Parts: sequence; C-alpha cells; structure tokens
Amino acid sequence: MRISVICQVIILWALCIILFLFSSIRTVYIIGLAGTVFSFLFTWLLELRCRLLLLWQGAFLYIVGIEGIIHHEEILSRYGSSSIIAARYLVLTFLLSVSAYLIMYSVFGNRLKSFSSQKQMIKYKSSIITVAAVVLAYLFFLSYNIEGAYNAFFGGRKAAGRSFGGELSFIFHAASSAISMTLPALLSYLLKYLYRVKRYALYSFLISFPIFFVLFLLGTRLVLLFSVLGVLIVILAGRRIRPKTVIALLLIGILGLALADMMVKSRGTGLARYALGFEYFKSGEFLSTLYTREGVTGAVTMLVDYFENNQHLFGAQSAFAFIFWIPRSVWPSKPSMLGYWLIREVRSIRYGSSHSISFGFAGDAYADFGFFGGVLFALLFGCVLAILELKVVSSLSDSFTVLYAAVLYPFVFLSMRSLQTSLFSLIGSILFLLVVRKTMVFKPQNVKRERVAVDIH
Repeated sequence: MRISVICQVIILWALCIILFLFSSIRTVYIIGLAGTVFSFLFTWLLELRCRLLLLWQGAFLYIVGIEGIIHHEEILSRYGSSSIIAARYLVLTFLLSVSAYLIMYSVFGNRLKSFSSQKQMIKYKSSIITVAAVVLAYLFFLSYNIEGAYNAFFGGRKAAGRSFGGELSFIFHAASSAISMTLPALLSYLLKYLYRVKRYALYSFLISFPIFFVLFLLGTRLVLLFSVLGVLIVILAGRRIRPKTVIALLLIGILGLALADMMVKSRGTGLARYALGFEYFKSGEFLSTLYTREGVTGAVTMLVDYFENNQHLFGAQSAFAFIFWIPRSVWPSKPSMLGYWLIREVRSIRYGSSHSISFGFAGDAYADFGFFGGVLFALLFGCVLAILELKVVSSLSDSFTVLYAAVLYPFVFLSMRSLQTSLFSLIGSILFLLVVRKTMVFKPQNVKRERVAVDIH
C-alpha cells in the first residue's frame, strides 16, 4: 500500500472523529465536503483511476451534502436535535466507505498491476434472436410507458401513476426500469462493436431518442441522466478523450442537471404547464441545479427517533432484498420496504399508496443493527465498490464488459439515496444483459501467452 494512500486514510479517519466535536448540521456536512475535496485532489495528483470513487463522492454532494449545507436550519427546525445525529451518521458512513475503498483498491490493485495469463479475446456476433430480443424490449418499453408519459406531461406524477396498474404491474415496472437504463447502451454497443457502423455515436442517440423522450416526459430525471450516460460510456470506451470532448461532456452535464431540476419542480403540475408558465426562470433558484432535495437527512432522523424506543430489526430489513421480486398478488402478506412502512407509523399524515422515502446507503444497516452496524456496513460497502472497480478494469478481453460498467455507474450513484432500490434495478439490468448475451454467437480466440500489464494507476 502506498504511503500517500495511508496518509489519506488517516486524514479521513481523523475527520470522522472531528465531526463529533460539532453540533451544527452545516459544519458536519462541511467536514464531509472537505473530506470529498481532499480525497478528490489526492486521487487526481496520484493519477488513480478510481472512477467509481469519484462518482460516489459526486453522489454524496448531489444527494446529501449540499442540501445539508444550504438547508441546515430548515432541517433542524423541522426534525429537531436528532437531525444532528443523523447528519453525523451520514457523513461518518460516507467517509468510512471512501477510506475502505482506498485501502482495498491500493492493496489488490498493486497485485493486478502485472500478471501472466493465457488471454482470450472474445469476438461477438449478433443472431436473429439477438435482434428480436432488442426489438421486443424496445417496443415493450414504449408501449408500457407511453400513456404514463403523456399523463405526466400534462398532469404531473400523480396523473402518471394512474396509468400503471394491474396484477402484473410490479413485474412490468421492474422490467421497464431495467430496460430504460440498459437498452440505450446496448443499442450503442451493437452499432459500435458488432455492426461496426461508421457514425455509431450519432445513430446511437437517434435510435435511443424515443426512450430518452419518454423518460423526460415521465419526470424520472436520474434514470434519464444515467440512460444517456450509458450511451456515452459505450461511445467513449477505448477512445482518447480530448479537451474538446471534455468541454462537450461538461456542457451536456450542465444541461442535464438543469433539465433534471426542471423535471423535479414540475412533478406537481406537469411539465407542460410548468414550462409554459416559465416557472423555472421566475423562481431564480438556479443553484438548485447543483443538488437535489431528497430529504435523506430528515429520513435518517426518523430512523434515529424510531429505533431509540423500538427494537432493531436484526437483519429483517436487509433480507427484503431476497424477497422483493415476489409479487404481492402471490404473497399478500409480504413485508413492506422500510421507506414505506416507517413513515406511516411515525406520522399520522395520509400518504398515497406509492409514496415512500429513502434513508441513504446505510439506512437499512442502521435499522437492522444500529449505529455500529452502519459503520461496519459502510466499510464493507467501500470494499465492494473497489472490487467492482478492479473487476471492470481487469476484464480487458471482453468488450461486453463495457455494458456492465454502464449499468454499474447508476447503481453506485443511486445507492447514495437508496441501496435496495438501486440493487433491484441493477439485478434487473444484469439479467437483461445476460439474456441478450446468451443470444449472441461468440468465439474465444487464443492469443500468445504473454505478460499483460494492467496499469490501474
């Protein structure tokens, strides 16, 4: 392990201790911001290719950190002094996950820097079944979501919800969610690697535009952003990124954040009324494009208050990940997710049947085993992220790996808001990719035994 990485981990752990010296939500989140900036600068100076780590840090700032810094007084007045404990817990678990990532990446990354192996380059070729599977997935997504997109555009999120129902709605919605973040990247992959279309970048966006447009009308901002990101990952894979490309990506990112902010603010009335009234420009809150108000701090505060007087779940909440796929029509008494039942038990307000809240990536661990359970889970989660990073980096012989990376990025980012929901989407996306991969014709091609250098630094 590098000395520089050890020093970085020590500083992050020191920040974990320091944050307990302050009783201000803003100060606690500023410490989290300082740890993020410090870690980013070290990663950049050491030229570590920790792509998932950078994404994880961005997720913390966008989903949790900036909201806590700007709206700290509102959070404190609404949720009370327990919100300070919640803020400490969120920052602590985040910093610990970053430190665990760095340790795991440094230890195992050096072992993968060079090794000898028999390499096999896998060459894929699509079949008729591949084309049929992609076309059917494309048509299913559009047919399932088009009515809801129309209603959401003119009437908001509640109007869209009335379009999705029936006994099989859970299965259809899960399939639609998996396809939405996977299919555009898959289409780009087919054009680039299998059919070798010369202007694959342009055609990738043209073919995927109907999917992007439906997601835009539905108001699912983060799904839309990562659906576009998946296409960009496939397009840029193996290419040298030039300064003009970076500038173009920054402009796309700024436009995407502005659209995402507009989609959030128009959920109540519908995008059509919101845009025609120029409400986005009237509000003047352009800073809100840099973060999202998910209310994770307030949600974790509810956890702290509830389990102060109630027994922890001792693994029952985490076990929901193994039974989520069972439709309620088959198992009527199936347990509900934490974000669904807790808010109804804590508050007397009547909520819609689909309303739930998110507790961050370590919220389920707190519900199961309390504060120390969350600490241990944060360390484990950081190690898992590093292993996923190294697994993607070391899988150089299979071009299909770029699609796994394309669905891995949204999982990591959205896990900062809700780990279980992100895990459900990831499982669906991977299953869809595995099915498509099985329809392809592929043949491993042996090459000479040689020393292969995998430079991860």
